[in-house]
Amino acid sequence: MKSLILYCFCLNFLFVTACSTLKNNTPTEGNNSQNMPVKMDEILFINLRMRIQNGNEKVIELINTIKSNGKLKTNPPQYSPNEKSTYLILSLLNSQKKKVDELKIEHPLMRDVESYAENGTIQQNALNIPSAEFSIRIQNTYDARFILIKEVIKGKLVQTSYTINLESK
Repeated sequence: MKSLILYCFCLNFLFVTACSTLKNNTPTEGNNSQNMPVKMDEILFINLRMRIQNGNEKVIELINTIKSNGKLKTNPPQYSPNEKSTYLILSLLNSQKKKVDELKIEHPLMRDVESYAENGTIQQNALNIPSAEFSIRIQNTYDARFILIKEVIKGKLVQTSYTINLESK
């Protein structure tokens, strides 16, 4: 009987200690006195549509965002542009619009493709399409709220940028 009471007491002590330890170590915005970003374990899936309208004006629309708890098993492969590449720079911004992460992806509307010429050599061709949907998957470690999109065309940064609120859909 004494061993049963001792066993129950030890189990109760471990349970109370474990719960109080978890409660004290859980990060929240309220106890974040240095105003540091709160680390999160969240995967963010962002679906976007880019299209050309009125001849040459580009429009980027947010289709949807999906947040899921967890961590990516591996980091997604990084796109490595060369000095003459055409691509997008996607910067994730927090609620104060400070950059917390950055990703480079191939431009969805302007792609360079290789094909065989009639003489049997490989040639590079520019493929331009009027509209495309694209998705990105990223580890949302610091609660991204906005995405800033910049274009690099043939190695030169275009002055126009797009800021999209990820909370809008």
